[in-house]
Amino acid sequence: MDQADSRFPVEDLDTYASVYERDIDLALMAAIRSSAAIRDWLAGAVGFPCVDLLLVRHSWSTADHRESDIEVRFGVPTSAYVLQIENKLDARFQPGQQAAYEDRATSLSEEAEVVEARCALFCPAAYVAAEDCSRFDAVLTYEEARDVLLDEGSWGREAALLIQHAIVKHRRGGSDRPDDPVRTEFFRRMAEVAAAAGLPPVPPRPRKPNAGFLWWPRKEGLQQPQSWEPSGAHGAWLGAKLVHGSADIELIGVGAVCEIDELARRLEATGVVPEVSDASIRVRRAVPVLDPDRPLEEQRAAVDEVVGGLLEQRAWWHEVGHSLVEALIDSRRSAS
Repeated sequence: MDQADSRFPVEDLDTYASVYERDIDLALMAAIRSSAAIRDWLAGAVGFPCVDLLLVRHSWSTADHRESDIEVRFGVPTSAYVLQIENKLDARFQPGQQAAYEDRATSLSEEAEVVEARCALFCPAAYVAAEDCSRFDAVLTYEEARDVLLDEGSWGREAALLIQHAIVKHRRGGSDRPDDPVRTEFFRRMAEVAAAAGLPPVPPRPRKPNAGFLWWPRKEGLQQPQSWEPSGAHGAWLGAKLVHGSADIELIGVGAVCEIDELARRLEATGVVPEVSDASIRVRRAVPVLDPDRPLEEQRAAVDEVVGGLLEQRAWWHEVGHSLVEALIDSRRSAS
């Protein structure tokens, strides 16, 4: 069925100003919970014999420090069929992302309570035509989900309309702007300056017109850590918000491993003012605001000051912040 679908009047396709991948995630989540037809479609696509829903969860952090957009479990707790779904509207695959899904499916299959595990890509048909998706066990298209949902009553039609918006507009966040060569070059040069000063190298990647950030750690997947690890390898997130003027250390999920209020008090005693949010803490340092639309050389003094702020934050973390967290973790272990 082409994009000019007579089942959707033109005026209906003016309903949503923009469509994000998360919108599609949540529409599919609701459909999985509510529609036996959708569950049949999913299970059939990956060859699962069981369609009894055990659980479904969104944006699930995985043991390899990545994330499954949606995880569905069919069956019963002691005999589960697990399907991990990656949703792509128009974003390119991150380095190693497909292999990570494949590896996780293999690892899950070895767990005692899992009968079988599979991974699937959920995306518009146009995405499949443009990208190699061969490492997934199945490709589930937006078009297929839309057609199933259209027969699911009024709520299903609304979900189908949302998906049709994504198919027709094929965009993320209301913007289909191409990569900006000026911003791409600015960030490439900025990363070179940062690396020359002693910060970890940042892989070059295309930048959109609204890009304004550098961040570490930058491993293969380039993603922000989702939880704290006692080793410290993925617990701290160093980021420069270039267009906002801040160099931040974010301690992600640290409240899960130590008393966050006590950590905040100890940080304050070192002279910093932490910002506490849920289970995380941010330590912020003001730096100059940069303009990624201007050549780096025209604002070199400000660039050097930003890099200096990042270096100070990184040094603070290694010399002060990390030891405070580890001490509180040890205290909790001793108390238990």
